[in-house]
Amino acid sequence: MTIKNTLSLLLIFYCLTSFGQKYQSMINQGTYTIASIESEANKYFEINGRGKGSGYKQFKRWLYVANRDIDENGFKRSKDVQFTMANRNPIQDLEIVHELR
Repeated sequence: MTIKNTLSLLLIFYCLTSFGQKYQSMINQGTYTIASIESEANKYFEINGRGKGSGYKQFKRWLYVANRDIDENGFKRSKDVQFTMANRNPIQDLEIVHELR
């Protein structure tokens, strides 16, 4: 195989794989709602299948965690908010609620 053919094959392979998983770039950007990411992922998996090695299980794991960390607008909470919430003192929270009564 010549260098020209090898480079052509690499270019074709790159083009086919670089735009295949839009939902992953949506996750990384953090500006999309969980519902819109799930919808895009479902479209992807309808076309490409859900079999072994497809990434479907990893997506479902991410979705499970994301749905637990969802805010009131449907977005996944940022790591800063998650950290703040995890480090809250539950006794102080109860004292604040008690004071409000």
